[in-house]
Amino acid sequence: MTSRLDDLPAGAQAFIRQELAAGNEVLQILRPPPDVNASVYVMLARPCQTAAPGLQAPGVSFGTLAPGLPAVVVLGAQAQASDPPPDPSPPAPPRRPGVPDAPDVPPLQRFVRSMNLDYAAWREGDSYDLDAIDAATPTQRSLMLDRLLDSGLRDWRDIEAITRIGGRRVRRALRRTWRDGTAAQRMAMLRHAPDKVTERQRVAALVEALATTVLYHGLSECLDEVADCHPPEVLHALWAALDRPEAEVTVHCAAMLAHLHGLADTPFDWAQRGFFLRFGSDDLSVRLAAQYVLKQRILAHGHSPRPPM
Repeated sequence: MTSRLDDLPAGAQAFIRQELAAGNEVLQILRPPPDVNASVYVMLARPCQTAAPGLQAPGVSFGTLAPGLPAVVVLGAQAQASDPPPDPSPPAPPRRPGVPDAPDVPPLQRFVRSMNLDYAAWREGDSYDLDAIDAATPTQRSLMLDRLLDSGLRDWRDIEAITRIGGRRVRRALRRTWRDGTAAQRMAMLRHAPDKVTERQRVAALVEALATTVLYHGLSECLDEVADCHPPEVLHALWAALDRPEAEVTVHCAAMLAHLHGLADTPFDWAQRGFFLRFGSDDLSVRLAAQYVLKQRILAHGHSPRPPM
């Protein structure tokens, strides 16, 4: 996982590697989607062991999530030479949940405005303005749909919004997305358009997602589905995911396996976090030993870790 630090600012890299040398561990590296101008969070397994003098550079800051939770390093997004020039006109303020627009703002404008997510809206998982879709005329909905389809349905919010709009064009777009889209897009369809997917397709999509998705790009949505849909094919894929190189994948898949086999009441039992972290170790022998321990615990609990296909 430490190789994923190479593209971060030098001050941040130095601080994180100092933490690793002091005995801390990197739990997750949380990156926003490429089209979202947001920070990168490097979540540590324990509170910081050292000072952070190297994080005083512009655009780089340091903080914690909350008392008692793992420390995080927050890396501000840096301007790039390839970025487009700034818009000279002041942007319209984004829609925030619970704060309605003025009554004279047309639904189409409200909806387009809500598509410009700021970091807080992206982090909190806010939807686009679905109320604006409900209030729109058929012509306005058609224009909303044009905008969404032109964007390529890259985000789960796009899938949610076109499903809310509905109609023949949406049905065609969803069929095309399921056939040609990414595993993350299929996970969004399982959540927001489940009636368009058969149970066989659902299982196949979960198996694919467990082999390919990562955090913020379908993994969380996949595990939410796995909690409710885990036939033998899915359980086998969940075990296979423990051999993937991404620590954030293996840690969460191990936690889900513990939950599905009755060893934890929740999909991620924080009381067992130290054990789950072993599944993301850079040391392969530590990972394999953790897998062995998990299988023994499952057997002792009266379950089979590898159900017959």
